[in-house]
Amino acid sequence: MKDQVSLRQGDINDLPFDDATFDWLWSASLAGYGADQPLAQLRELARVVRPGGTVSLLIYTSQALIAAHPLLEARLNATAMGIAPFTVDMPPENHWLRAIGWFRAAGLKEVKAQTFVSEVQAPLS
Repeated sequence: MKDQVSLRQGDINDLPFDDATFDWLWSASLAGYGADQPLAQLRELARVVRPGGTVSLLIYTSQALIAAHPLLEARLNATAMGIAPFTVDMPPENHWLRAIGWFRAAGLKEVKAQTFVSEVQAPLS
């Protein structure tokens, strides 16, 4: 197994791999977060995946942590941090909530979003 898996440091904006190198690519809490050009990052990820391969982004949200308090959640979501948590000046098209559009603009096919809810909740009284 150690011959099949390796770790390499690189720049997500200029990956050190040839075109169509991988069958799938998975990015957790990296691609799209705070990026000036998230579409450029996604195009770079798509570049290294073979045609018909899979590009997946795991994007975290804390919405479930306050699900028992919908009014508090609504107020927090109305703030700049709820709308664009990485920078107040972030253009709306660069926010991760627009990620499905990034996938389509990067030329990827069969774009879909899935959610899951964890059993873990904040320690609210």
